[in-house]
Amino acid sequence: MKKLALLFVVAFIVGFVAAPAGAGPPETWPDAFNLGRIKNAWPGWTYSSTITVTGIDSPPANFRAYGYGEGDDPVVFSIIINGSETGLTTGIKDGEVSNNDHISVNMKSSSLNAQKTSVRLNIGGTDNGGIDLVGGVSATMHITTMSADRAKLISTKHCPGCSLAQEDLRGLDLPGADLQGADLRHADLTGSKFTDAIFQGANLGRAKLINGDFTGASFQQANLQSALMDDSVFASARFYWAEMDFIKGKNVNFYQAYLGWASIRNASLSEGLFTRAILDHTNLSGTRITFSHFYRADLKNADLSRAFLWDVFFKSANMENASLDSAVLSGARFYNAKFRNTTWIDGSIIGDPRAIICVAPSIDVCSVGGP
Repeated sequence: MKKLALLFVVAFIVGFVAAPAGAGPPETWPDAFNLGRIKNAWPGWTYSSTITVTGIDSPPANFRAYGYGEGDDPVVFSIIINGSETGLTTGIKDGEVSNNDHISVNMKSSSLNAQKTSVRLNIGGTDNGGIDLVGGVSATMHITTMSADRAKLISTKHCPGCSLAQEDLRGLDLPGADLQGADLRHADLTGSKFTDAIFQGANLGRAKLINGDFTGASFQQANLQSALMDDSVFASARFYWAEMDFIKGKNVNFYQAYLGWASIRNASLSEGLFTRAILDHTNLSGTRITFSHFYRADLKNADLSRAFLWDVFFKSANMENASLDSAVLSGARFYNAKFRNTTWIDGSIIGDPRAIICVAPSIDVCSVGGP
């Protein structure tokens, strides 16, 4: 049985369930992690709470409910699943629960001394709960399950090889997390912070890496094909040998990132920052890059053939042995760029001019400065 951890969102609904007259307002206990708890209970009165379970995968998850109290006061409770009561017990009640099931518990205390009488619920091996029933107040708790690997990542930050495909990882702040070799296909990391995290060899195909901070993270030999990267920071991140074909991103920060030997073919990037980035032997063929900066970037041996480079600034970039064969250079600027054995758009080899300016919208109107 796949273990499930639970994320709680508690909504209190004030009402009286067989409550005595004059019952007080609800109270919150710091350690209240129970499906139902009676405080200052009236003998013989029944107190109830209900949870709705969502997010459970098939097959159904096992659950265990058990009651306990302080002193010798017995706890009598019954479990009701979707309106069907399982019967009274004073011990442990086992059963199964499926997605969107409604689980209710009814509790009775035999005396006024039952100060901390509780029924706890355990689903998929994870103990949870968290409703106070004070003076007869009834409440409903809605819980959403998460996978065991997601829970492991959040609690330990150590999840190499974990299965996190299609997981909701939005807004997490896990610096230094180890996700080496993890399956993150279609995962949503929007707004997350994974600075200095390890994604080496991980599969992030079609993942959402939007508005995130991945500064210093390692993506070496990772698969990021078709990932979405809008407004994210990958400064000083390492992408050696990464598969990044078809990625899409606007306002992506690759400042001083290491992209050597990576494959970024047929990607779409706009308003990007590649200042001082290392793109040695990077394959950017067929990629569309617009309104971006490659100031002092190292594109030695890079393949930019058939790339669409509109208003891209390559000031002081190293273009040695790079290929721009059949590239579209509308509005591209190469002030003080270093050209040596560079393949130009017409297939010719050019030397080391001090400035090349290609005026939009024509790819044919380029002024070449220098000797």
